[in-house]
Amino acid sequence: MIRDFYTLIKLKNEFQKLIGMKIIEVYSQEKDVFIISLFDGASEYPLVLSVMPNNSSIYINKNFARAKSNVLDKFKDILGDVLQKVEIVENDRILKFEFINHNLYFCAFGGNNANLFISSKKTDKIKYAVKQADRYVNEKVDFEIKENIDFLEYDKQVAIFEALTKSNLRLNRYYADEFLSEIKISTDELLRNLDIKKIYTEALNFTLDLVKHSNCYIFYNADNQLFLSLIPLKKYELYKESTSLNEAIKNVYVARIIETKRAKILKEVLPKLERDEKKLIATIRISENFDDVLERADKYRNYAEILMAQTNLKSKSGDKILLKNWVGEDVEIKLDPKNNLLENAQNYFKKSRKALEDAEMKQKRLPILKEKLNEIQSAIYEVKNAKTIKELENIQKKLESKSLIIMQDKERPIETKFRKFQLGEGYVLYVGKNAANNDELTMRFAKPYDIWLHARGSSGSHCVIKSESGKKDEKVPKTILKAAAEIAAFYSGAKNAKYTPVCYTQKKYVHKPKGANVGAVTLQREDIIMVEPRQPAAEMEEKE
Repeated sequence: MIRDFYTLIKLKNEFQKLIGMKIIEVYSQEKDVFIISLFDGASEYPLVLSVMPNNSSIYINKNFARAKSNVLDKFKDILGDVLQKVEIVENDRILKFEFINHNLYFCAFGGNNANLFISSKKTDKIKYAVKQADRYVNEKVDFEIKENIDFLEYDKQVAIFEALTKSNLRLNRYYADEFLSEIKISTDELLRNLDIKKIYTEALNFTLDLVKHSNCYIFYNADNQLFLSLIPLKKYELYKESTSLNEAIKNVYVARIIETKRAKILKEVLPKLERDEKKLIATIRISENFDDVLERADKYRNYAEILMAQTNLKSKSGDKILLKNWVGEDVEIKLDPKNNLLENAQNYFKKSRKALEDAEMKQKRLPILKEKLNEIQSAIYEVKNAKTIKELENIQKKLESKSLIIMQDKERPIETKFRKFQLGEGYVLYVGKNAANNDELTMRFAKPYDIWLHARGSSGSHCVIKSESGKKDEKVPKTILKAAAEIAAFYSGAKNAKYTPVCYTQKKYVHKPKGANVGAVTLQREDIIMVEPRQPAAEMEEKE
């Protein structure tokens, strides 16, 4: 951020008041940000130096307070050194703080190139480099200073805007644009068509005004990002005017940190919510269409009744048959060639019943789906309209507590996210901690041939038995199954019952219906075991 040449000149002038002060403390409490506390015998002047990517900054923060934890003391051998001079190195974007025994260089370059160096005056070698220490430490201080072409000698075939920003005038794009607007020259006008000596004189006067101007200004650029200006700019929306350059720099620096954090949270939360909103809308649309389901159920029942009306029910008729319905119309019915007419009719009766059950289930689920959609849409509105980081963080926590979002912990192995119990004989039981964690355990972690358990007819944790052998279709001993079921019953709403039914099946028979609530599943097949809920022994649990 603080890489404009004229801002650095003005900062250099402001920092002259620090000369004669002594370093009493140097520390860091966040990555790439350092605080050097200078003392004048009566008051402390914390100098904040940031070399964060795209947010390099340097300013005095009289109200800065050292945190109580997560603080690292840095550069201890420069403590007690006294500041003698502050200057800009060879007209480049490097601020040099000259102490009695050390030199500190703040390199205000763009992007990820900002850096902080401390060298010994005795050896002129770099002792500390915040970035690329392997490259710079113990090397002589030797900055590659890029020579700027004199504006009067610039190639006359280039546009005036380029010459102003890349020549020795060093105007940034905002100042170049403002200057050309003042003198009423287009940014793409070629130098060859202009009186460059006159323009050069006017530009020099413009640069003098930059440094002399008493107030400074914070504007929004075209990307809605804040930037600092030493003068008023006509083309940009004003965010804030300040009488203190130091305070303005601090405001922009803090605002950019907040915006970075805000963007990170939005990136984590909003896409997930919007995906779920889209899925729910589609599911509700399908669930509301009962006519198709009822029509399908009616069609299957008619097929079944037509087949049952035939005299040769034990015969097989290939993969289809053409018959007459009750009004004499031809009806082609698809058949399973392995089955006879009676068995095909029974299958159609089952399909008809299942279609009706599906319609009934959709009717029951519809209010739940609509309520969830309303929650998600409200959450999207709250996230988009949150004004502060604190608001966003609180919304994020609320959504996680309601299991509306599941934040991914990419660095943490998935098996460490669940309770884990050693059952003996090479078997391990994994137990979910909440509805969202249950989904992750069942739908992401469990393999098709793992044994899945859950207290039947009660809320509770999903549980998964894994064998260390990893063999498919391995028969789990009854003693292991019973121990796992007792734990599943304990981590359920029926933990205080005398006996609790626990269903178990291979994970491949566990399915999650489209649009189902977090943690909700259906079972294609199951077995039941009755057990006493039992709290697992402490030695069984593995702590991660």
